[in-house]
Amino acid sequence: MEKRFGKEKQVSSEERRRRSKSEINDLPDPLLCHILSFLPTKHSVRSSLLSKRWRNIWLQVPVFDLDSVQIDNDVSSFMEFVDRFLESDEKLALDRFKLMCSYEDLDDDSVLKSWIDALVRRRVRHLDFQVNSDDNELVWMPLSLYSCNTLVSLSLYHVALCGFELASAVSLPCLKVLCLDGVTYDESLLKDESNLEMLVATWLVLESHTAQRKY
Repeated sequence: MEKRFGKEKQVSSEERRRRSKSEINDLPDPLLCHILSFLPTKHSVRSSLLSKRWRNIWLQVPVFDLDSVQIDNDVSSFMEFVDRFLESDEKLALDRFKLMCSYEDLDDDSVLKSWIDALVRRRVRHLDFQVNSDDNELVWMPLSLYSCNTLVSLSLYHVALCGFELASAVSLPCLKVLCLDGVTYDESLLKDESNLEMLVATWLVLESHTAQRKY
């Protein structure tokens, strides 16, 4: 009797797992994407292995959070991975994009420009971009970054900013939080440090601004 009861209990446990899996698969894509948005991208992409239905769900998640060291130190695979995500569906807006990488991961400035251009097109709201490199190896942020109308928060680490003499072309009407850490500025700003303060003053909704400069 006990042996039979144990077998029935085991079957019942397997049945519960099957039903649980079925219930998850029955959820609509938007809800699945919302759930996956709480995970780092390296974890959400693993969901593509569950079944055919899950294969491209991670590409619809409105959040991207990745450190390049998680891509087996393969620069080519890293760039292709980011490209695939950003180019998957430009109609889908991005809530948050966080990327940590090294100077070598970016290959050349055109790679970063294509990514920032894609982020602007996908109406990103929160951008966190960090580059680990020596002081003499800095990437310059493309001018398209200054015209992201949807950007609410911007955090940059160890990059170079240029084009502040084109302050009239800057359009960041929704920017509320700005954090610049270890950022280098171009000569136009170094000649007159008030340029940055004047530029910040034009962002009327800005609530928080921190900057640690490198020269």
